[in-house]
Amino acid sequence: MSSPTPTSSTLSSTNTTSDHDNSDDSHTALLADGVECPTITRVSTLQFTAADPNGLPLAGWGDNQLGGIYSEAITGLYNMPLYVQALSAST
Repeated sequence: MSSPTPTSSTLSSTNTTSDHDNSDDSHTALLADGVECPTITRVSTLQFTAADPNGLPLAGWGDNQLGGIYSEAITGLYNMPLYVQALSAST
């Protein structure tokens, strides 16, 4: 009897943060979104892989070890989007 082969799947999340209180410096008037501080958006993705993304033949991959490729795009901190990507593993 053979064990099932794990398949690839992807988890994604989008989080947006805007002004923390939308008040001017005197706290007497409300400001429009994005005036006091920029609106920041983070789009995170974790793509689980059926094999170790480093190509290593690890015992237990897909049974008691999971992992894949983590990537994130961040907008609002800089004039261009910031991109991050890393290999991830967990037991």
